[in-house]
Amino acid sequence: MKTRILIIDDDEIIILLHKELIGSSEFSMGARYFLKAEQALSYIKKNISTDIAFLLLLDINMPGMDGWGLLDELQKLLLKNNIYVVMVTSSVLESDRDRAKGYEMVHGFLSKPLRIDHFKILKKLKKIIETY
Repeated sequence: MKTRILIIDDDEIIILLHKELIGSSEFSMGARYFLKAEQALSYIKKNISTDIAFLLLLDINMPGMDGWGLLDELQKLLLKNNIYVVMVTSSVLESDRDRAKGYEMVHGFLSKPLRIDHFKILKKLKKIIETY
């Protein structure tokens, strides 16, 4: 199964930092960046299929549709099992961590910005995705 990486964050500086970090990693191929959750949702709906998995690095607090709203919409999709989410957020609230655990598709919760040591988690998840 092919994996498409989607980075969703409303902060242009964070997007730039993540592009730089991801650009020098094994995740650089095919990574896409979205400043709005609505744009990411539209992209996923147009491209979802049985042979593509999405690995989302998702911020929580965004204007318009936030990360929770996106997760709620993704839960409604027929192929929702092809979507894997890692929350990448500045939130330090335990309630956000607890809420994230309520979504089967959420497989991690990282503090932003991404760091090199976060790639260990992403590599494990990508390996799991590609074995299905």
